[in-house]
Amino acid sequence: MEIDFVPGLPFTQGRLNVFIAPADMFAAFFNETLNFQRFMTLFVCGNYSLLANRIDRSMSNFDVRRAFTSYQLLTILQENYHTIVILEHDSALYEGDREMRIFLAKALEELSLTSIVILFAPKMDAALSQVLK
Repeated sequence: MEIDFVPGLPFTQGRLNVFIAPADMFAAFFNETLNFQRFMTLFVCGNYSLLANRIDRSMSNFDVRRAFTSYQLLTILQENYHTIVILEHDSALYEGDREMRIFLAKALEELSLTSIVILFAPKMDAALSQVLK
């Protein structure tokens, strides 16, 4: 499945779609895109979310889950049934745990086979770089 959220910006099932931009830009993109309202969408954030207070949560078919540990994040990803999953990157979830980054990368790869997965980050960091390898 492929969805054009904005002309020229397709998000595709079967791969990890990464969106690196300021939080305000992603929040505006999310709030103005009707496709997020048409499909079952899950927003997953960690301990410190830049987006949670900026996104419109009044739409139907939209769920929010928060992970306080890397193990909770892994469970959320493995139990997913949504069409679109937006994961806000939080490097604090797996600080000092290199193995968990590998497990998370594998879980994102498996999840992308059944859902459109969008990984949002305001900037690139070492943890995100390792997950993307």
